[in-house]
Amino acid sequence: MATYPRRDSQAASVNLAELSLELAQLDLRDGKALSTRILEIVANNLNTDRVSLVLLEAGAPRVTRICSCGFDVRKRDWHKSNKVITKAFREKKPVIIHDIREHPELISPWPDNYKTDASITLPLVHAHRVWALICISNLSRQQIIMLENSKVGLELVTAQLQQVTALLRDKPVKTKPAGQPAGDDELVLIGNLIEKLDQTLDTKSVFTMFNEIIARHVPLELLALVHDSLADRQQGVVCVHRPSHIAELSSIFDDLSRQWQRRHRGAPHLDFEQSTLYGDELVMREGECPQELCLGRTETFPIFIDNDLFALVAISAKDEILSDRRRMRLFNILAHHLLLHVKKSLLLAQNQEMQTVDALTGLYNERHFYRMMDREFDRASRYNVPLCLLIVDVDHFKDVNEAYGFETGDMLLREISRILMENMRSTDFVSRYSGERFIIVLPETHYKNAEIMANRLRRFIENNSFYIPNTNVFIKVTVSIGVADYLDHKPTSLAQFIEFADTALYFAKRAGRNQVIGYSYVISMMMRDTESES
Repeated sequence: MATYPRRDSQAASVNLAELSLELAQLDLRDGKALSTRILEIVANNLNTDRVSLVLLEAGAPRVTRICSCGFDVRKRDWHKSNKVITKAFREKKPVIIHDIREHPELISPWPDNYKTDASITLPLVHAHRVWALICISNLSRQQIIMLENSKVGLELVTAQLQQVTALLRDKPVKTKPAGQPAGDDELVLIGNLIEKLDQTLDTKSVFTMFNEIIARHVPLELLALVHDSLADRQQGVVCVHRPSHIAELSSIFDDLSRQWQRRHRGAPHLDFEQSTLYGDELVMREGECPQELCLGRTETFPIFIDNDLFALVAISAKDEILSDRRRMRLFNILAHHLLLHVKKSLLLAQNQEMQTVDALTGLYNERHFYRMMDREFDRASRYNVPLCLLIVDVDHFKDVNEAYGFETGDMLLREISRILMENMRSTDFVSRYSGERFIIVLPETHYKNAEIMANRLRRFIENNSFYIPNTNVFIKVTVSIGVADYLDHKPTSLAQFIEFADTALYFAKRAGRNQVIGYSYVISMMMRDTESES
């Protein structure tokens, strides 16, 4: 097999955050250059020179059109070697290849001159079908690992690619029936909606904007939906477009929620009162529902995103509107873009939380600790206000892992995190520092009070029994705590302040563990040792 020089892994980089930002700022009205611009943005931010967009035949892994950046490719060549396409089409999930030479079956009939090392193929899914693929090749193994480790960012970018490439799928219609937008107008409408959606992540603004657009093009009486929150619950939205009665709305939404329960196999029921209501001023809440407030026929349809059911949407309108296939198609496209944006907002929120919260314990992570601590240290040094720092270390934690397993160790860290959080003031903050260490910041706190709090935390943990389910036993653990006070020692930098607390912790460990020792005690002890030597 012929070999080709591999990409330099030291120079490899991927920038998913910048890629997401540039995709959000795309001018979607430039239809002719849209596919080229999308590929250029992907290539620049993923540091590669080979990116292609492959459009497929409806319901089959057959290529109908190819747009490429960095190389020329003929459609008939893809027909000869489409095994990666077929794999992504069938599995409906990214196909990640760390080294193409390890998979000769995927690159026949040209295993001797395939000019790439690693690659990733992203399927673009609409209505439960893969209609296109983004193929990114000539990557290094290090870049592939970076993409795998950025799962949330990669999901967000994939959702955006599905959104911005939708205009390539939805071709304009040549005729224009009375009262309906022409195909070109539909494309402009979709482009304007996407542009406006990308201007805000505020849910209220997004739905208000969507309602205004829908009212002009697809007259509705009611829009209700239940969608996944990407957490342990679902969220509901009800948008009222004309005077209605609470009983009618509640009945429609309850039926929608029951359908959601059936599709998600036992998801908790979502009451109408738990949903977000837009158009509350149009809702009558007293007495029985009069005839003139009864809504028209209701239709329900699903919205699939990334091959998963993301939302159920119910709309109520006059029969002629619901029977108009073109208007319903337009509404479906607009609703799909709306919910793509909702999912993007949820992914961004999750990504933001991941940047500040430790996944195991739910505490702030070390990165967020430094961000917050910089502000507190600057305030203490500028205004000479009290500030204390505690570093908490679990004693003999390695022994727990070896005796009971890493799952027990993780459980222990979660329980200790809970104890620490339950005994903090609202002005304090606690972070997981590294491994079995935690760091606690006590603003506006003098050393004596910090020492009292540290001993209280130490006793709480010492007196607690931690249950281990797989062995049906309880274990006891202790912690050692080092305390540093800003006013007593005036550290010149945040790093030195942390070093003071870490030194105090070291002496607490050396003194026999299950101790609280302050840096002032360390200084006095070192001075006594110096005097005795002299």
